[in-house]
Amino acid sequence: MESLDFRIISDIRSVLASRSFFAIRSLEISFLHACLDQRIQILDDEWFDQWTALWNVIKGAKGLLNIQAWVKMDQESGNTMTAEQEARLFAPLVELDRLRQFKVEVTWPANEASEALLLDAPFHLVRDDNPIPDKPELVFETVTCSLGSL
Repeated sequence: MESLDFRIISDIRSVLASRSFFAIRSLEISFLHACLDQRIQILDDEWFDQWTALWNVIKGAKGLLNIQAWVKMDQESGNTMTAEQEARLFAPLVELDRLRQFKVEVTWPANEASEALLLDAPFHLVRDDNPIPDKPELVFETVTCSLGSL
């Protein structure tokens, strides 16, 4: 199943002139997954490939200085984020080490490997089961995208 939701940033990249895309300074992203319409989010190889591709596009925003990301996964179904899944999810964010400290909020609890995994992460991680109160549960949304001077 192909997800169009992951392509939003690459779609923005394709419609903006390079100069404008490279002028993006701040990006707020929410990836809020809940069991909408009885769809279960499956974190398989395809999902992680699309997730990584999304962050590779963001990595190409050379003027980017700050990111605020919210990642909410449905934990009500009894599924928990495994150490392997968490490592795969954070891997492309760890590669954003040229940025100043940025913030990532997630909804699942730490696991036995979390502390070691995030030891040198370029982001500050907050674990909160409701990171965006009163926010509609969209699959993926670009909240704000501010441009520097052109």
